[in-house]
Amino acid sequence: MRRKACFFARVKEKSHLKMMQWYKNDIQILKELGFDVKVATRFSEIPFDVDFYFSWWATTSIFPMIMAKIRGKPIIVVAGGSEVVHRVKDLPSGYRDKPFIVQQVIKYCLRHATAVISVSKTAMREVDALGGKNNVLIYNAIDTETYKPALSSQRNIVFTISQLNRQHMLIKRFFTIIKAAKLIIEDYPNIKFVIAGPKSEQEVIDKMNRAISDNGLNKHIVLPGEVYEKDKLYYFSRSLIYLHPTIYETFGLAIAEAMSCGVPVVTSRVAAVPEVVGDCGLYADPDDPKDVADKVKLLLVNDELKKELAEKGRQRIKENFSYEIRRQRIKELLDAILS
Repeated sequence: MRRKACFFARVKEKSHLKMMQWYKNDIQILKELGFDVKVATRFSEIPFDVDFYFSWWATTSIFPMIMAKIRGKPIIVVAGGSEVVHRVKDLPSGYRDKPFIVQQVIKYCLRHATAVISVSKTAMREVDALGGKNNVLIYNAIDTETYKPALSSQRNIVFTISQLNRQHMLIKRFFTIIKAAKLIIEDYPNIKFVIAGPKSEQEVIDKMNRAISDNGLNKHIVLPGEVYEKDKLYYFSRSLIYLHPTIYETFGLAIAEAMSCGVPVVTSRVAAVPEVVGDCGLYADPDDPKDVADKVKLLLVNDELKKELAEKGRQRIKENFSYEIRRQRIKELLDAILS
């Protein structure tokens, strides 16, 4: 008889489980490992009759944690976001930004899970700081067969992807991108900037549109909204550069996707970003539009450097962050837990 697993992630729409690569990968991995996977996004959907629970995010893992404790079954919690970041002050949506009761929930889940999967060494240190037990490092994965270089002679985009809300506005430094774009357009007027992602907070969109207009960039910056995987791959295929100034990342999945697609990246030397990028990208100060603009211009003017970073970046993702590597590490963890 096939063993049963519950995959839990608290999302508004189940369609997001197919859109978000981190969910899609892990659901597929559990199926490939021979489990009958029951997917739940609400407490009421969490099944009773499974052999173990696999849950994303420390905060909402309290729901399958309750069921796992009642049943006496193992539960794996994935620490993949800023909610576990305890050692950084003033990080939007970080651990210190949470209400006291939510902080206690996070600590409980990290300390009472059968195992915690940390998606980077950076995340692992944060989990350890909060007293997490059985903490294992398993990097996020990129499907390198889907995210691969595409032949295109019409590359004129500097691409960024992120949720367009207050949290990400502060972390991903959207306004640094807008100010840097103005400096870049002065020398490269044919470049288009695309900042894609769900427009989840109208106030943020209004602020961005005002900044775009105030800088005279209405013809140069596009906010297409939420994009599905095929749209994202299209933008990567048209991109000269992936631009991602940031003040914190527990992994940086979009950065890794760009690298896998052979798109050179300009990002920031913070948190887990150097773990992912290594020496295969350019780093800029996320609060200095001129520094960001200078790094982008360096790639625009230097085809040899652009090609070198594109090839090295693709190879780094294949060697360190492939789907196959995550699949094998999860298999090893489950073999140990379920044996």
